[in-house]
Amino acid sequence: MKTKDKTKVLPKKPTLQRPKPPSSKPKPPAPKPQVRKTTTRKTTKKATTSRKSTTKATTAKKPSSKRTIKTSSKTITKKTVTPTKKTTPSKTTPKITTSTSTVTTTRKRRTKPKTTSKPDEYAHLKSKLISDINDLRRKHHAPNLTLNNTLANQAQRIADIPRLINGGIDEKSVGFTFGVAPPEDEFNLISYWTRGAERIDYENLDEATVPRDFAQLVWVSSKEIGCGISVTDSNRVITFICFFYPKGNIPGQYRENVLRP
Repeated sequence: MKTKDKTKVLPKKPTLQRPKPPSSKPKPPAPKPQVRKTTTRKTTKKATTSRKSTTKATTAKKPSSKRTIKTSSKTITKKTVTPTKKTTPSKTTPKITTSTSTVTTTRKRRTKPKTTSKPDEYAHLKSKLISDINDLRRKHHAPNLTLNNTLANQAQRIADIPRLINGGIDEKSVGFTFGVAPPEDEFNLISYWTRGAERIDYENLDEATVPRDFAQLVWVSSKEIGCGISVTDSNRVITFICFFYPKGNIPGQYRENVLRP
């Protein structure tokens, strides 16, 4: 019986006592929702931290902009340096200005026609002189001389520059006759080399009794000849010279080389 009473009492007590404490404790739960509001505020603070991260991102962007500026400046300086290097190949211009070689060649070409024009100008006098010498040789029983171009060039060089006659002739192998005449004697140049021939003693022939120029003209052993003639511009004086090979006027050989006409 006692058990039944206990069971009945227990349910009644909680029903009566439980509603009282909630009525007496309504005030403390009110601040609890305020705490929840503060938690929401904390979340907003976290959002501010996210804003800080955005500022960091902006700071990260700043060095990137600086880098782009540096690279752009470097590229600009490189471009300005390269054209200056390319524009400085001025060394090729002095190589082109080698005009000295052309001047020397033109001078050489000018000297050549001067030497060739003189022989052409006085060729008739040369041929006349050689013809007169061969006529004289035939009278003295000597063969005609043949023209040698090498001897003729050497003779013309001496005729153009007469001072070269001293030391400019190889007298060991070549004989020569030299003379100067006025313009009125241009067709009788041989007469300057035959003076004194009428006084030759053919019984006593040597270098002392026979004029040197005449002996060379009629020397039997000589075979070749070359002559040069030039005329001065001022007074028209004629300079003439002839080379003979082999040379004449050899001591001890006058009797067999200078024959009686």
